[in-house]
Amino acid sequence: MFSVFIPELVRLSEISALLTWFVGILAMFFLNSLITLSICTIVINNLESGLALWTGLQIVFNNFLHVMVLSGIYLLLQILIMGALGNTFFGIIVVVPFTVTMTLAYEIFIAKASYPALSNIQLTA
Repeated sequence: MFSVFIPELVRLSEISALLTWFVGILAMFFLNSLITLSICTIVINNLESGLALWTGLQIVFNNFLHVMVLSGIYLLLQILIMGALGNTFFGIIVVVPFTVTMTLAYEIFIAKASYPALSNIQLTA
């Protein structure tokens, strides 16, 4: 709903269609990255959903440029694949590499900065 509401609000404010499209893309990138990084936090660090969402939000904000570039690359790849194959179904092929890349990026992001929810985790062998 967020990625529909914000662009619609921008559109109704009579700002250009290009800016509305850009805001919609940024909202989509932000939400996709937030959900993916929060899921990484749940799966890898075994956090409950509220802390995972908060940690995912912190990671996205702390690494905003990197996250937006990764999302942009995968959107471009998805568009190219769908255009080349002429079928939107095959655009889903990009989801798996995107998720793997975001998981690897998650590992790098948490190594670069300290996140309070992750510092309380006890690792057991």
